Amino acid sequence: MIFSNFECNFKIRKSMKKLDSNQDKESLLEELKCLRKENKKLASQKDKIKAKYDKTKKELKKKTFGR
Repeated sequence: MIFSNFECNFKIRKSMKKLDSNQDKESLLEELKCLRKENKKLASQKDKIKAKYDKTKKELKKKTFGR
């Protein structure tokens, strides 16, 4: 789900802003900065989801063996 959102956002940005041979370096650097920021955000979300998954899995394991 997270990566599908990223892919959708990437496609939207790409369609809104066509790359041409005259595009200046600054705008490419800004785009890179934006993509890196998005990547950090997605990595953070992934870590939070994994932590929640691990916690839930551990609790379920306790409940299953606790019977």
